Order: sequence, then structure tokens, then C-alpha cells
Amino acid sequence: MKILPDGALIHAYVGISQRDAALRIAMPSRWWIPEPKKFTAMIDTGCTHCMIDPTIGKALSITPIDGSTRSLGDANKEIDSPGYAISLGLHLPEAIHTFPMLQAGSADFRGERFKVIIGRDVLDYCIFLYNGKARQFVLEIPYHPSISVKTH
Repeated sequence: MKILPDGALIHAYVGISQRDAALRIAMPSRWWIPEPKKFTAMIDTGCTHCMIDPTIGKALSITPIDGSTRSLGDANKEIDSPGYAISLGLHLPEAIHTFPMLQAGSADFRGERFKVIIGRDVLDYCIFLYNGKARQFVLEIPYHPSISVKTH
């Protein structure tokens, strides 16, 4: 896949976590389960975990996990950000690979082409090759029992 000026970008589907979906089915008052929504995601090997823009939480009608924060480091300080329980589907050329239960941090990505960062909590299951000279990257996800696969 081609490396764009903004980095290694792919399409990702963000939805509510598998656990939250099961809870909503079991509770008649919360029966509505939103469809996962498609967003642009940037692959970031320097980020320890996935991050989503808080507008995604609003779009999916999910609220931050009580008492859960993720630390965001930048050059000068660490900031605590609310955590969200999500599912994340990575749209690769051969299939969509879905991680059914992740705890993602949140950050304001206003002005960026992406709304999701794919961090090492997901990349640890992947093969990621980055060829900066050729402006190409490869992302593959070998079989793992906790990751569902839907071919195109």
C-alpha cells in the first residue's frame, strides 16, 4: 500500500466492543447496537495503544469507561485521556480483520486526515513492513483465534 504525506493510512471500522454488544442485547432498554463506522486510521508504531477521536464515541453512542484513562505522551508532558471499549476492524486488501474488544484512548484529531491511531496493542498481532524509500508499506495479520476475518 502507498505511504501518503500523512503517513501509513488505512481504512478502519470502529464499533462498540463485543462485550458491550452482548450487554445491550441482554438489556431491553439498551437494545440498539450501532453499525461500525468507517474512518481513516494511521499506523503508529510509537503509540502503545489505539486511540480514537472522541467524536467517534459520540457517533457510536458510547461513553468513556468509568475510571479509565490512557496516558498520552508528547515531547513535553503526559495527558490522561478517557478510555473507550471498542471493536476495531482493519480493512486490508484481502479481508477485514476485526479485533472484538480493545480499550482505546482518545485524542482530538481535528485537522488531521485520520480519526483513529492503530497502536502497538494491535500491531503486536501484525506483520508491518515500512519501505520509506519506495513510499510503500505492507500490513498483514496472521491467523489468531481472537481476531475475526471477513473476506471481501
